[in-house]
Amino acid sequence: MLVATLLTLAGQQEFIIFGIIGAVILDADILFTLVSRKRPGLYLYIHGGAAHSIAGSAIMAACAYGIFFIASVSVGVTFPSPVFYQFGIPALLFTIGGAWIHVVLDYLATPGIPLFWPGSDRKYTAGIFAGPSFFMIVLSWAFLILLVLGVVPLSLLWLYGALFIGVLIIRSIIRVIAFIRLPADTFPTFNPLRWMVIRKEEGSWWVGFFTLMGTKTGMAKTYPVSAGVREDDLKAIEVIPEVRRVRYHSYFTVAELNGETITVRDPLREDGTLRYPPYYSKVVIGRDGTVIET
Repeated sequence: MLVATLLTLAGQQEFIIFGIIGAVILDADILFTLVSRKRPGLYLYIHGGAAHSIAGSAIMAACAYGIFFIASVSVGVTFPSPVFYQFGIPALLFTIGGAWIHVVLDYLATPGIPLFWPGSDRKYTAGIFAGPSFFMIVLSWAFLILLVLGVVPLSLLWLYGALFIGVLIIRSIIRVIAFIRLPADTFPTFNPLRWMVIRKEEGSWWVGFFTLMGTKTGMAKTYPVSAGVREDDLKAIEVIPEVRRVRYHSYFTVAELNGETITVRDPLREDGTLRYPPYYSKVVIGRDGTVIET
């Protein structure tokens, strides 16, 4: 809906269908897990992974544009659109632009996206929303349904844009307050007035929850960075795909030596502090580098 709103306000209604295609195609990456879950080295090919990077989203959008073009021109398939559309370089660019708007929106939420894939698998986030904003999802679907039914004309899409900007401004102000008042790295929860704080101390990770006023809520937790694992062993296993996969899905990991095995795990997801994502929270490695359990 944001793509349609922006293009309407910009007087580019003829490209709305292309912008929407670019915006929605990225979530097709959920199908990538059919392959990547069996191939740990492809851990970035998941929902919210490589396809949600700057380069990956452009590739996905270009592919979607090509499929749309072939289906429309060769097969004669047409897609519903509130306005006339035509193919060309501008249409391709607006398709990629729609995908990049999707990337920007996902950048606003935790746990973040790998913006600079394939150069890096590091996640980036503005930390404004704790995952998808349910309010914005409901608002978007409501406007979309009313638009399709003809209840809301394109000329009133500015109202959706105003509501979106209003929510974003309010949540951004809350994010700035949290940054100023709370220590270390702060992460939003679904309660906008309650924030998770993660701090790395000498040999351990400290996790606590605070209100915006700086008042601690609940019990803080401390996790040792490594228990009995030597630094050279940590360096030896950090290149193992299963280990990289666990770390990609985690805010931080800890390593524990158990006899002849090393367990790398995400304690926040293991103890239920966080519940997303529910998979790839632990891997057990033998001292020889063999993956024993995932």
